[in-house]
Amino acid sequence: IVLTANNEIKISDYGFLKNVSPYADEDKTVHYVPGFAPPESYRLNGIQSSCSDVYSAAAVLYSIIAGKKPSDALNRMNGEALVPLKELVPDLPDHVGELIAKAMNMEPAMRFRNAAEFRSCLTKEREIFEFENKPSSIRKHADKLLRKLRRRGGNQSD
Repeated sequence: IVLTANNEIKISDYGFLKNVSPYADEDKTVHYVPGFAPPESYRLNGIQSSCSDVYSAAAVLYSIIAGKKPSDALNRMNGEALVPLKELVPDLPDHVGELIAKAMNMEPAMRFRNAAEFRSCLTKEREIFEFENKPSSIRKHADKLLRKLRRRGGNQSD
């Protein structure tokens, strides 16, 4: 997440990490950012799709609302549960946590098909995007993120 010189928030690619698996051909790489990468990113022949982008976008929203990164998909593949947002932010509207959980489902077929579908469901209930209507705990986390970005001068990602 980058704060521009004009105080606009931009989402970057998180500087995708590049790892080469010892079991892969020389031209095969695995791209992931722990906490934000979908489970298919961890599989040697994982198929990326628009559902993968939905997972990552939902992970960004999760981190902004919760004030911390979500559980890494690799850990979730090994049985760790994703902590429901409602447990971390009790005043969060139920539908927001449920939509983000759906978007972060471990099975791509169970997520929203694409970002437009995810956005459409989120914006049916506008309070997640209308700052003045957000629960105070979400506003607190968003303010903290903005202060952190401003201290860094907006030139680096978080």
